[in-house]
Amino acid sequence: HVFEGQTAHFECQVEPVHDPNLRIEFYHNGKALQSASRFHITFDFGYVSLDIQHCVPEDAGEYSVKAINALGQCTSSISMTVTAKGSIISESQRPEGLDKIRELESSTPFKRPEIPDQVTRQRPVFTQPLQNIDNIQEGQTAHLDCRLIPVGDPTLKVEWFRNEKLIEDSSRITKTNDFGYVSMTITHVRDEDEGVYMCRASNLLGEAVTTAAMKIK
Repeated sequence: HVFEGQTAHFECQVEPVHDPNLRIEFYHNGKALQSASRFHITFDFGYVSLDIQHCVPEDAGEYSVKAINALGQCTSSISMTVTAKGSIISESQRPEGLDKIRELESSTPFKRPEIPDQVTRQRPVFTQPLQNIDNIQEGQTAHLDCRLIPVGDPTLKVEWFRNEKLIEDSSRITKTNDFGYVSMTITHVRDEDEGVYMCRASNLLGEAVTTAAMKIK
């Protein structure tokens, strides 16, 4: 459920991760959904997401994601309701109407699901560690990813290291930290990219690390 003007976010994981023939399609009430200025679709090594910005009442309904490859297909669906601005104002005399107004006023342009304080007040833990990359060829793209909690901690800091040296952003390196999904992609792999990679997550309560080795042919 979202309010008019907010951003809706849907995400899921799909396998197989490394199938070059895998195709992802989104549908709204049975009609194919195309990427547009308000609709942003992400498909990154098994991580699939749909962001709908500036929601309007017409965006309400059933959303489906379909994964298709040469061996078959599967579908996952979810329903979304959108509360129009007018309905909030007309109910403002009632306590729940005032609560809706306060929630709308406090919303940010990109709103994630609310996370209770007790969930965020914990030290980082990697729920899915990094995996080794063996014998990748020079010139290919390497992808390292892991999963992390807590997901709603604004103080959480994520850093990447290669052979204990901090990795800075560059034209070949892209880092992602999206609601517990952490990844780093290295394009046009070179010999000097070989080594031990470490992802470190830290907050006010502690830190956690996960490591993986990458070998280049």
